[in-house]
Amino acid sequence: GIRDTSVTGVQTCALPIYVTQTVDSWDASTDQNYGAAVAFLNGGDYMLSSANAENTGKVFVYIKDSNGQYQELTSITRSDSGLSGFGSVLTASNSDYFAIGSPDSNTNTGYVHIYKIDTALGTVALVGSAKTGPSTSSDFGRSLSFSKDGLWLYVGTPGVNRVYVYGDRKSTR
Repeated sequence: GIRDTSVTGVQTCALPIYVTQTVDSWDASTDQNYGAAVAFLNGGDYMLSSANAENTGKVFVYIKDSNGQYQELTSITRSDSGLSGFGSVLTASNSDYFAIGSPDSNTNTGYVHIYKIDTALGTVALVGSAKTGPSTSSDFGRSLSFSKDGLWLYVGTPGVNRVYVYGDRKSTR
């Protein structure tokens, strides 16, 4: 199990796992909050990591290579009006879809952007967005969760005590 083994103010943790790789961004400076949110998709073949303090924010997309190591595939930035903290929240399905939350945007109204990875081409495309929550300070996108199959997206909006459920139009479950 997990136990605290602090020694002289240094936090360590005894886990039945070990570090196999550290992933650093080559283009996010140390004050840009790299690693603020992390998510995995498509069975762990891809990893997302954000630097939500870099300008309006940036999300890095990594692909696992044949040696099991993550290599940067691309990075995503946005310039939407009022955008702030892009990548503060990340979620991914076990398919090819992922969502990026920016709840501090537009006076905490919030934005959510939905992307899809084309695994055959290794490309990432924006497939949808909800650019405003219901009201100022609603914190739309403060929490996000995809269903395992990627057909449903749940968007937490704690400023108005609500969760929005978005479904694929073809899905009736």
